[in-house]
Amino acid sequence: MPIMSFGPRRGIGTLQGSGNEPVAFTSDGPTNATPYAFDVVDVRSWDITGDQEYLLSSLEGIVNHDAARLFVIRSDENNGWLSSIADDAYTTSTLAVSNLSGLLAYYDSYIDGVVIFDEQNESANVATPLCGIYHAVMVSRALAPMALAWSALSDEPVVANITALYSAHGFNSSTLKGTIYQWAFDTWFASCNQTALAMFDYFYPSHIRSLLAGNSIFTLWQPAYVPANERDTPEDFASFEYILDNSPQDMIVYGYMFPDGGNEHEVVSRLSARGKYLVPSDWFTNAPFYQHLPLPANYTFLQKARAETASIPLENKVYIAGIYSDGDNVQYVENHMRWNLWESTAHKTSPVPCSWELSPSILRIAPPIARFYYDNATPNDYFVTGVGGKGYAKANYMTREYFDVFWSTTRALMARLDEREVRSWTGSFGNIIAAMNNVPGSPAQCDGVYEGYGGGDYKAPEAVAGVPVVYMRGFTAPSSSDLQRYYDEIETLRSRPRSTPVFVCFHLMCWESPYDRWAEFVNTLEATGDVAAVTAGQLSSLISRSAAGAITAVTMALVVAGIWGVPVLIFLAGAIPRARKKRSEVPQ
Repeated sequence: MPIMSFGPRRGIGTLQGSGNEPVAFTSDGPTNATPYAFDVVDVRSWDITGDQEYLLSSLEGIVNHDAARLFVIRSDENNGWLSSIADDAYTTSTLAVSNLSGLLAYYDSYIDGVVIFDEQNESANVATPLCGIYHAVMVSRALAPMALAWSALSDEPVVANITALYSAHGFNSSTLKGTIYQWAFDTWFASCNQTALAMFDYFYPSHIRSLLAGNSIFTLWQPAYVPANERDTPEDFASFEYILDNSPQDMIVYGYMFPDGGNEHEVVSRLSARGKYLVPSDWFTNAPFYQHLPLPANYTFLQKARAETASIPLENKVYIAGIYSDGDNVQYVENHMRWNLWESTAHKTSPVPCSWELSPSILRIAPPIARFYYDNATPNDYFVTGVGGKGYAKANYMTREYFDVFWSTTRALMARLDEREVRSWTGSFGNIIAAMNNVPGSPAQCDGVYEGYGGGDYKAPEAVAGVPVVYMRGFTAPSSSDLQRYYDEIETLRSRPRSTPVFVCFHLMCWESPYDRWAEFVNTLEATGDVAAVTAGQLSSLISRSAAGAITAVTMALVVAGIWGVPVLIFLAGAIPRARKKRSEVPQ
């Protein structure tokens, strides 16, 4: 059988001209008809320093710039993913190199130059996209005396020296970051990738930086609008917004903002208003490799749980569903979701109906990871979009023009992933449903809208344009004792006189709610005989079938714990509180 092999050489693909062209993506992701060969290097024993990690990340980026050639094992989790994706559709070759200089020598033909940076504020971020522009690796001033003597770099020109440029422009430790980034933007952005931006602090050497370097993605800092004046000035914010205003519409923004959770609204609303969407990804690894690894030819994403939806009888029961949060966040999908939830004992041995947020943009960022989840899903596993659609965005801040662009592309990605439930967080239900279901000549794509993050007390679903809109109830249960308040709430619903079913969807807070707790909760309630657990897709179907939307509303007033543990009294008639998200991972 023929093998597609991408060894250390140049000239494959369509992006070799000046190196400035943005990588173009389609909704389908890459596919391949024959076994695909790639290299693997295990660096766990190399004892790499921070300066060396910048160099390794930039090499990883330019080698994988237009094809998946090199998978880097930095952790046991990386090795686990390699074992999961390296099936008979692929062949791998483990490189016999034992240090960074040897790896550079192996891929010498991909390197056309060196970008020098240093420890000064923002210097590494300014250098990052230049790697893709010039097919260069980034070398710190401290590492340069040693690295530039290595055989792979000794004959390469210094194509940009950020240290010298800082000096020429008078930049120093007192220079505002906004001043530096606006200068860099005006100087180089026209040569950068025109499909993406990033928010990633300069002092992190690896993770998503490999993608940013290889794909020439202009890299900003992680802004902090709140608390006010914590580390950014009004002048910094003005530069941040200047860059957003002067870059193309519908750009994906990689990375995250600062700090955890509390600053999300300030940043995401500004991104949305300027035609951008966020995919949290700062600690995502092997991104340039995953982005270009082809799926097997004719691979189709199908949800196993959908096959059983029509056969579930509609009875006068309390139906519950649970959706795990944070699937808009691809580093969570790579890490916590896989290793702490999906691989849990309960999910592996006796899975219960459970739904999982999974960003439609996973098709553009890491299609092999999406394939893993779909191939290994049971009929009890079901996928819905991440919060906001194809990325974390707030629909009610978008212009009408961008709203149409955003949701039409979200719709296409959802169709490819066989996703039919939208996770919203800002209302706009009618417009979202219209964008999903009222496209001439195309079938409807949205069977249900699931609103909120965390959510407050129980609120009955509504019907908008014939589509169920479900307000999720927050669920945080680190231990078995934390389940009691949710048992009590369901018992209240069970004990009320009713003539039609009651429908409840819990938003499972992924960081504090192990899968084992959700399984325990489901199994205990189903033992009562009048509570049934279903997936989100099945819940949407049952609601739609329930007397054409005659849904029982049970008014409840509950004292619930806010996201930071502060008790809050919430009534059905009040607004659903919008809990803060948490950052996905910490650097490993």
